[in-house]
Amino acid sequence: MGGLIGDIDILEPSQLSDSELALLVLGQYLGVGQRRVFGNGRYRLSCNG
Repeated sequence: MGGLIGDIDILEPSQLSDSELALLVLGQYLGVGQRRVFGNGRYRLSCNG
């Protein structure tokens, strides 16, 4: 089973539209992709500033 782990920084979140931000939040709670039961497709949004 393949996968990816890492960090993605959005340096200017204000440049994202409301719908793009909403999709990021929704995806955080739903999980996306295959094998969600195993935790694949999960991510956590956090604020570092």
